[in-house]
Amino acid sequence: MKLDSTFWLLVIFALLTATASCAPARAETTVGIMAGHWGHHWLSDDITNEKHNLICLRVEYVQGCSFDNSYKQPGFSGESYSLGLVHDFELGGSVNQWRGDVVLKASIGATYGYTTFAGHDWSDKDVHPYIAGGPFYQQPIDGTSATWEAGILQFGDDSVPSAGILWAF
Repeated sequence: MKLDSTFWLLVIFALLTATASCAPARAETTVGIMAGHWGHHWLSDDITNEKHNLICLRVEYVQGCSFDNSYKQPGFSGESYSLGLVHDFELGGSVNQWRGDVVLKASIGATYGYTTFAGHDWSDKDVHPYIAGGPFYQQPIDGTSATWEAGILQFGDDSVPSAGILWAF
């Protein structure tokens, strides 16, 4: 049984609201951009695209992304969009040798643009939930309020090396 978009939007809204209310207050606003081009699928053998052209914009804990999904085919653009919450969890503090931090980036939200997902037919390109995350290394850029980051973003069995910059205002 396929659940409709309204149900998934309500579930995502409830999760985002609950998670945002638990987030610590900050004195600064964080804005960021992240990009990733190529991905590798470890388990799927039915994919038709590993060049994702991922671009994400982030303001505080909210992140929006545009990317080419794994099922991009001739005649179908494969364009997908996601909107969700992202949080960076510190993993054991600083890596002092490089003056940076290793964090686990975790994101939940909703995505749009797949014709198949988790074994279901989504031909109408409905909205459905997603969970993504992965390890990232973050290091401040001397003399600025910016931090660069690089890591692996994991979407299901697809690993996408990604890099970006975060600014604090």
